[in-house]
Amino acid sequence: MRLIYLWKRNSLTSRIESSKLYPHREHLLQLVRGLRNWLSRGWHWYASQTLHFLRANTQYSDIHHIEYNNVYTQNSNQMLMIKSNGGSGSVYSCSFNNFIGHSNAYTLDVNGYWSSISPNPGNGVLFYDMTFNNWKGTCSNGATRAPIQFLCPSGAPCYGMSVANFNVWTEAGNEVLYKCENAYGSGPCLSSGASHTAYAIETKTVTAAS
Repeated sequence: MRLIYLWKRNSLTSRIESSKLYPHREHLLQLVRGLRNWLSRGWHWYASQTLHFLRANTQYSDIHHIEYNNVYTQNSNQMLMIKSNGGSGSVYSCSFNNFIGHSNAYTLDVNGYWSSISPNPGNGVLFYDMTFNNWKGTCSNGATRAPIQFLCPSGAPCYGMSVANFNVWTEAGNEVLYKCENAYGSGPCLSSGASHTAYAIETKTVTAAS
């Protein structure tokens, strides 16, 4: 599994990347705590937020308790993208609250089939118990790129996903699309139920701003 964290603020770009997870789990936990504490100090302006979970690893397999709070994003590829393709392990107990964005291509995008890399061995990274609360603003074109998109692996359907107080409208056109696949929880297009079985893409079209 690989974790990459990329941010941009005031044209200063920083990148923290480990081609393989740190030899000791505590090193990664210290990194995550540092990012969490830094983000919690107040509003921050970002070009995009991307968390990558890509590589199969059975020794260091769990990432949890990540918190993003008070984030503003403008003219970016996405407000938040959590992505993987194959692999294993789990990511859980994470919260992403109080996001504001304008003129972004994607908004909230959880993608277990990220096509820019070849699939890694494994059934897929399992995402569960994540909250996304109080998101607002605009996206560039909500009918072309769904502002809510959960495309979870068929071999590891995500569950316990909660989307609440989501008010992001489109700058182009008069409707937005929500898209979910193998995704369970509460909120637009997420399926309910306890079986957590795989299912094909389901969409919901919204024709009026909340």
